[in-house]
Amino acid sequence: MKKAKLKIVILSGILLITLFLTACGKQKQELSFGKEVFFGIKTTDKMIFSKTEERPVQAAAGNSCVWVLTMNQGGIYEQAIAAKTVQSLKWQQEEQEMITGISAVEDCLYAAVACGETVQVRKFPRGHQWETLLSIPTEEAPRQVQPTVFFVDRSENAYFADEDEILKYSPGSKERTVYHLKGETAFLQEKKPGIVEALVKSGGNITLYSLPEDRKAEERWTIPLPTTHLETIRTEDNNTLVLAVDNKILFINNDTGEIASHFNSMEAGVSTGLLGGLWLPEEGALYLVEQDGDTEGIWEELAAQNGPEGDRTVLVYGTVSLSEAMRERITSFNKSNPDYYITVKEYTGETISDQRLQMQTAVTSGKGPDILDLSSYCVDNYTAYAEKGYLEDLGPWLLAKDFCDDLLQTIHELYRIDGRLCMAVPHFTLWGFALNPEYVSETEGWNYQTFTEAAAQAAQSLPANRNGSAGSLLAPLLRGRQNEFIRYDEKKAYFDTPEFISLLEFCMEYRKKNLLKYNAADAAEALMVQLSVNDSVSYLNTHICYGETAALYGYPTAEDQLLLINNTVDACGIYALSENKEGAWEFIRTLYTEDYQRKMTGFKSAWAVRASCWYAQWNQSDAYINGIYAAPATEDEIGQLADMLLSGKVTADLLQDTIIDLALEEADAYFAGDYTAEEAARNIQSRVQLMLNE
Repeated sequence: MKKAKLKIVILSGILLITLFLTACGKQKQELSFGKEVFFGIKTTDKMIFSKTEERPVQAAAGNSCVWVLTMNQGGIYEQAIAAKTVQSLKWQQEEQEMITGISAVEDCLYAAVACGETVQVRKFPRGHQWETLLSIPTEEAPRQVQPTVFFVDRSENAYFADEDEILKYSPGSKERTVYHLKGETAFLQEKKPGIVEALVKSGGNITLYSLPEDRKAEERWTIPLPTTHLETIRTEDNNTLVLAVDNKILFINNDTGEIASHFNSMEAGVSTGLLGGLWLPEEGALYLVEQDGDTEGIWEELAAQNGPEGDRTVLVYGTVSLSEAMRERITSFNKSNPDYYITVKEYTGETISDQRLQMQTAVTSGKGPDILDLSSYCVDNYTAYAEKGYLEDLGPWLLAKDFCDDLLQTIHELYRIDGRLCMAVPHFTLWGFALNPEYVSETEGWNYQTFTEAAAQAAQSLPANRNGSAGSLLAPLLRGRQNEFIRYDEKKAYFDTPEFISLLEFCMEYRKKNLLKYNAADAAEALMVQLSVNDSVSYLNTHICYGETAALYGYPTAEDQLLLINNTVDACGIYALSENKEGAWEFIRTLYTEDYQRKMTGFKSAWAVRASCWYAQWNQSDAYINGIYAAPATEDEIGQLADMLLSGKVTADLLQDTIIDLALEEADAYFAGDYTAEEAARNIQSRVQLMLNE
């Protein structure tokens, strides 16, 4: 009997384990996006708004036109599909009114308008006048934000999304219906008469709910689809839900949630910041509203095709995380270049290290992408890639172009490996220090010696930091002196030296003194403040720290000072084994055009590498920072910083985070009293040298 029970227990255990493993396997299955379909751009038009500061924030589509809502006190613009005309609709009836959302049923437009004590739902049949459909007291209305998710169904019931609730208001009724959902509502729709549905984002999933009359929302289906951007594209096909999701447009079975097909919008040159549009399957046409920068919108007309537009050659851009700036550049390139279009390969993994390893495996196995992301996410492998010949020398291309004389050559020279320039650096950032004039009155000879002298003077009056960390002082000083302790050209480390031992002892001695801080708020009680200086406005943090006479200085080194240079999200290179190097350069060249140099989409804080654009950026240096007015930078300040850049008092921060972490790990043992400074230095020397050998 006991044996029989034991068998049952064992079999039950095996069954449970099997079910658990099966469930885990299901969770790890990748979502199928169905077959890939293609569209090519047929026409592209700007949507011109009345005021240049207006920005499109929401779109609603009817049968034959699309309406766009612009932010704040902007307006509504109507785009007729057939006539390709745009007109502004007069909507405001009283002062201080604001449109918070728009919706459309066939070719009738509805608007939600905040009117002070009420929120009104107004109706605008084409060719007629505005009329008020509903007037909701503010105490009964949802929060009025713009854009709000607002919807009107065929029976003219009005719906508002408010956090995890949807509020329904009906004409002739004083009561409202409240639906509770799990997540953030992206939009509402009515595919079939009388059946209103809401699509909700929650975690890494999207869920479709139906909203019946009994006030309890019913879940229809859920699919695992992590997304940062989600908009609907209207279609009369009641069985199909069309979504704009990040880089893709998805065609989903509305009843089951199965993705039938998808279109990679970026490959055709369509913005990933879509606001909505209209899909007409009978015509094979997509009409889309895009955001374009901070002002004008873009109207795209696309036509279905059997394959990628024309006979363009495919290029692959490889990255671990596609930035908004590069997404915009790739989209723009695909829209305009007649010979090439770019697809994106994002390497996967649970951590950045795993993703870098995936890219590294592809590169070293001869299967790398045509263009490699070499930004801060991927720069750790740059030196090894260049030394082993995996990257093309970009020097001949850069030197041959007409903008060559306008480049800050000093920046590019920092990235030469064995005489070869294998990295394009279209934008960069600076790291340096603002120095407290109370303790550092003479800074012309700023170096490590004068720094330690100033530290000794300041230590007498600077307050002690009870939580002071020797490691937090060592890390930036080590970055500044990285070229002294690591010689990449020799593949040798120099940590087991009197200079580094002295640096360890200095950090131990001053760990409880406020020598170094990382923000302007703590400037008064610090010897110096480390700053990330990414543009003309952020430079003015030096003024916030120590007044308008303050200037930016570099990291103190044994002989002089060095500003640290970091590349930004658009740093990249060409794979040496690519069969399309000319096409890859065609794309990289666009990163140096004047319009892009002056403005990176989604990454506004970065210096242009073209000198003319770099100087032009100073024209916008008048700003409020943290509520404090910062006067424009003076010509002397600009000149001093330019001299440092052009004189070579800069270095590329190629010191790997793994080396910093390793050094701090061993140094912390010394700071804790477990090692002597000499023992810690020897351990760091041994481990870093091993890394360099590998």
